[in-house]
Amino acid sequence: QGKRMNQLIHNMLSYTRLEQRIDNYPFEKLDFSTLVSDLCSDMLPLKINEITLEYNIEPDIAIKGNAELLTRMLQNLIENAYKYGKQNGYIKVTLSAPEDKIKLQIEDNGIGIAENQLNQIFERFFRANNKKGINGSGLGLSIVKKIVDLHCGNIEANSAEGEGTVFNITFNRAG
Repeated sequence: QGKRMNQLIHNMLSYTRLEQRIDNYPFEKLDFSTLVSDLCSDMLPLKINEITLEYNIEPDIAIKGNAELLTRMLQNLIENAYKYGKQNGYIKVTLSAPEDKIKLQIEDNGIGIAENQLNQIFERFFRANNKKGINGSGLGLSIVKKIVDLHCGNIEANSAEGEGTVFNITFNRAG
């Protein structure tokens, strides 16, 4: 219980800092391909519930952003995919740069999100019903959304209950 309370407080502070821009998050031109590839590589050995993590990263994609925040965004989405995944399931991370946009996609074949709850998942403290009984703070995806917003990006989720979820994130390419 203490561990969960500590995590809740940490997430609330993080969200508040992002919302009010209390912390200085300097933006710089980053090799987003390397950042995404390195994080996926680091999370590959987790294999929670024997879920496999696959990633297909187009090289040399640059973004103007904050490495710490972008790492947290991606880490949160992958951790959720593991948490809500099915035994022997998969997570697929794809990074590409068609035209002047950067497209990041995180797909899983986990428990999914009910259609009537999809429009609420980025709200603070919202927790979708889940049959796995997983506890959480309801702040993870709102933090992800805030990070995407700070990077002038867009995030959308598509999901079907029992079939999985796909998060599509788009950013502008660094000039």
